[in-house]
Amino acid sequence: MTPAKKRFHIAFMGPLGGASLTAGDEMASHVQTWVIPGYLTLAKFFPWENWQQAGDWLAPADVRAAVGYSNGGNTAAWLAAYGNNGYRTPTPLDLLIGLDPTFWLDSPPLPPTVKRAHYYWNGNFIPWFTQFVGHGRYTLADDNKTTKLTFETVYDFHGNVDKNPTRQQAIYKMLRALAS
Repeated sequence: MTPAKKRFHIAFMGPLGGASLTAGDEMASHVQTWVIPGYLTLAKFFPWENWQQAGDWLAPADVRAAVGYSNGGNTAAWLAAYGNNGYRTPTPLDLLIGLDPTFWLDSPPLPPTVKRAHYYWNGNFIPWFTQFVGHGRYTLADDNKTTKLTFETVYDFHGNVDKNPTRQQAIYKMLRALAS
């Protein structure tokens, strides 16, 4: 009898403006091709405003990761902090990655149900309208003594933060590490 595979779900959360403004859909398609022994790996793209559906999709998995860009970086944090309008508990995450979350949306302090969180904070403040988005940060809830929170400062045009190939490879490496 073949042992059951662990379900590894990765939700890619998009920005305001949808899939056409992000590499999230392409990254999900790339991850979907991975063959990881012992795992059934599924990746799916969600618009930022569909964070509750993303939580429903992630909930039954054995290993859960959320990668969010811009507004999606904020709503990916909502998964772990808010749940789904009170009809179920927040979604525990093994890994949360934020790509230049925006300061325009609430980014709640992360609860201890997030094992590891990493975000890319954009230090580029060129005075163009599109640079007045992003620049959000993740923080830990006061009672959270367990989440490993790290960040990296990047200097990039906000619209390119998730499209950088080197950054994408670093994200893939963090995701693959969950299955080791």
